Amino acid sequence: MTGNSKPVRLLYITYNENVLDSGILYNQVRGMLHKMTRRSDVEYVRLLSFISPRLYLRRRSGYKHLKGELRDKGIDFKVRLMPAATRWHWSAIPLMILACLPSLLMNLLTGRINMLHARSYGAGLLAFIASRVTGVRMIFDPRGPFPEEMVVNGIWDKKGTTYRLWKWLEINLIIRSNAVIAVSPLMKKQHKDRGAAKVLFVPNRADNSLFCVRENPPRRNDIAPVLLFTGEMDAVWNMPERVAGHFLCLKDVIPDLKLKLVTRRDPEFVQRGLEVAGVDNDDWLLEAAEPGEMPELIANSDFGLILGLTRYRTGPLWPVKLAEYLLMGVPLVVEHTADVQITRFVKRWNLGMVVNKDDPESYDRSLEILEHRREFSERCVKYAELKLDLTHTAHQYARLYRQLLRS
Repeated sequence: MTGNSKPVRLLYITYNENVLDSGILYNQVRGMLHKMTRRSDVEYVRLLSFISPRLYLRRRSGYKHLKGELRDKGIDFKVRLMPAATRWHWSAIPLMILACLPSLLMNLLTGRINMLHARSYGAGLLAFIASRVTGVRMIFDPRGPFPEEMVVNGIWDKKGTTYRLWKWLEINLIIRSNAVIAVSPLMKKQHKDRGAAKVLFVPNRADNSLFCVRENPPRRNDIAPVLLFTGEMDAVWNMPERVAGHFLCLKDVIPDLKLKLVTRRDPEFVQRGLEVAGVDNDDWLLEAAEPGEMPELIANSDFGLILGLTRYRTGPLWPVKLAEYLLMGVPLVVEHTADVQITRFVKRWNLGMVVNKDDPESYDRSLEILEHRREFSERCVKYAELKLDLTHTAHQYARLYRQLLRS
């Protein structure tokens, strides 16, 4: 801390998200906040999560365990119940405000908070109101374009009242927040064009203390090669047929290749999609992993598949799995429709290959990658430690917090 800067007392808010699941909230937010507590200019960190009563009752012991774990790392973790808005109708907005805002204001006062970081749209709306009441500076961290995602998933009508209201709220949050986080260069440009006062590009990263190839060396040559896909699978974004298409193209080059899927999706849905695409039952395995099991699952793979967002190109285009794959030394198989920044650095740093199902020859390089597996693994780790270690996110956020407190 320099000069007369105030020490940061941070309240990080999540809404309608499960902090116990693997992926962004558990492995990224938890790790990032822990690194925050070790910075001399971040005096206090509180994580406030609004969740539905049904989810809390089902996983109450998990929240209790996480609270103790975070307490040991200097993070004050609070859970508050909220109304369960299953389809995010416009009528849920006043209910959300009435149910959650008093608790948020109380947390601001009891924690003597001077910086609000709101992750997602629901948290952003609550933080905006609270910042106007208390004068606390706020950061809107929208992650992806929530209104457009709801339209693409068939939940909202783009001409309907709910979509138009959330777009109006989105624009006002972007304009009136002290700063906005963008998870891709394209989103940064969009936020600036809409009139945001300050936009910070922060790609999704992974915690090097959890995902580290030094503890999980490259796989033995006598194990069948594995293509890994992690994340949600659904009928809109990540269809099993899309994953299967890339697997089958790779299998034409590497006949003994196996497919591993790590997802919480209904196994019957996944199996139907793979069968339609022509994948043999003996060639794939479906797993539902807990957060602590992810590093080992990734390490026991030879390629990590990254899909592009074909339906809507301005979504969260830097998935956390990309950083996790690279930190574990797993070369990438990137669909050509992925964000241009991703395809560009994969080619520039030689971290794997960019593929196109309409171009079978684009998969031929997989043999070279297998033959020089250790060389590719070391290069992946080197790049990830340089650019995608979660410590960089903690530094970016802490620097932003200091700047806003001085302004």
